[in-house]
Amino acid sequence: MRKHIVPWLLILTIAMGWYIAWPHLPEQIPRHYNIEGEVDGYFSKVSAMSLSMGSMIFFYIVWIFIRRIDLTKGEYKYFAKALSKVNYMILITIFGSNILGILHSVGYDVKGSVMVNFALGTLSIILGNYMQQTKPNYLIGIRTSWTLENAEVWRKTHRFASKTMVIAGFFVYAAALLKDPINIFIGMGIVLLGAIIPTVKSYSIYKRKTGLEGKS
Repeated sequence: MRKHIVPWLLILTIAMGWYIAWPHLPEQIPRHYNIEGEVDGYFSKVSAMSLSMGSMIFFYIVWIFIRRIDLTKGEYKYFAKALSKVNYMILITIFGSNILGILHSVGYDVKGSVMVNFALGTLSIILGNYMQQTKPNYLIGIRTSWTLENAEVWRKTHRFASKTMVIAGFFVYAAALLKDPINIFIGMGIVLLGAIIPTVKSYSIYKRKTGLEGKS
């Protein structure tokens, strides 16, 4: 039962935030920004609140049911703890983004690009922090043929990925200080690099591993 406390606290806090901010919100809330950083799409208050609350509830429900569906060929137990923590952190990321969105909507100077970089950077740090705790599986991680077939390659790859993704996350935070829309594009590029570099590295690890085994 304790594992449900954090998700419900976050969901209820966001609900309270919407309740407090509701009278001060404009009828149209920015939904999308163009490459110039200008608003080119809007939500109604009801739609914005529904998406905000719905996204958190959706991820919470997915987390509950993924534990009951065997998509990992019996290997879920080996990384259940890490996956639960990742889900908590995803909820916290959505929570933080929603708080920034509410503050922006009631008049505080919070740029949309800053919210995007915050979400990207936080998710990269979260996933990187818990990536090394996973075992070979078909659900989460760098799932290539060579990592899945060799547990040692998987382990070394994800130890390396853990470092690169955390570092990438902090660089994404730093990129938020740049001008719009460059900060978003650079942030997305950094996140992609944080995932691509370990994938390339994993093949190098695999080749070295198989080469050593071939010589033994």
